[in-house]
Amino acid sequence: MLAEASAGLAKDGDRMAQLSAGQQSLLFPIRFLKAALEAPPGTPPSSVIRRVGRTLDRED
Repeated sequence: MLAEASAGLAKDGDRMAQLSAGQQSLLFPIRFLKAALEAPPGTPPSSVIRRVGRTLDRED
């Protein structure tokens, strides 16, 4: 089940590359969920948020 969710999120990631910056900001929850699924168990949400934020900063 986790693999299926990750595969679906990867497809969403491919679609995000084609969206404008405004549209991408609306997809933060999807990016957060993907990062949370990939994080080691017990990782605090604040760490996941920082990781997603750094990813968004690199893309700008």
